[in-house]
Amino acid sequence: MSGELAALSVQRSNLPRFGQPGDNYATQLMIGRDAAFAAIKKYVPDLSYDESAASKTLRDIDVWEQRNRSELTVVMSDQSASALPTKIQTSLGSDKAKAFIVAVFTTASSGLGPWVSGAVGSAASMGGKVNTEWARVDAETRLQVFGGIVKMEADGQLSKFFVPPGGTSGFGLVPPVVVWAVVVAAVAIASLVLVYLYAAKRLEMNNKLMRDLCESAQMSGDKDTVAACIGATKELQSQGFVPTSWIGTVLFGGVLVGGIYVAAKYAPWGKIFHSRDGAQ
Repeated sequence: MSGELAALSVQRSNLPRFGQPGDNYATQLMIGRDAAFAAIKKYVPDLSYDESAASKTLRDIDVWEQRNRSELTVVMSDQSASALPTKIQTSLGSDKAKAFIVAVFTTASSGLGPWVSGAVGSAASMGGKVNTEWARVDAETRLQVFGGIVKMEADGQLSKFFVPPGGTSGFGLVPPVVVWAVVVAAVAIASLVLVYLYAAKRLEMNNKLMRDLCESAQMSGDKDTVAACIGATKELQSQGFVPTSWIGTVLFGGVLVGGIYVAAKYAPWGKIFHSRDGAQ
């Protein structure tokens, strides 16, 4: 993965910040998550998505990024550029693009339990895999996901993924059989697509460590962290975020820390990047 292109994509995205100066990451993350949650629900009330479509979109975007990495880096470096050259533009089916956006949001949200309980801070202070720098990057990555949704909504771009051209936005007005092409031509949209690609790669791995923190909390009797781990995904599950095929596996407040476990093991891209470079 291109670290330079990843950094440039975040820079060009001009993402919002959440909370007030001095707020800790846990506060910023929950504010950002709630704002993004509200934006998505405006267009998809049941908050469902097709996991196979999300996986297919991730693969397609990954191939596009690798094939055009040099040209994308040049364009993202040019502050005067507002559109991609025609030869490196791409398009996404609206069904796949929608699934991708909701799936990355779900992945970012499902790892918030240890942040809310303070377990990330405690682990970071002790060193190891979950250290201070890891925690900073994890939080910033999740904030980028939430910020991307809020940014697209503020710019009037989010509806292009959920509402057919000439359609009307609002609850329940987009028939699931309607599919149209979403062209990735503007630098503003391309940068957000790249931000989501890199976030998906990183958070798929990070959520495994979040799962470990949740399981450690269960073994040590840390009830607050266990409750936060379950709560981080229970609302998503109850709102329809978890695909139907996962429902039988998820334990709602049961013995296992089901939400985080499912997010790590059954994320829609699962092992797509298992043998590839996964860090920004």
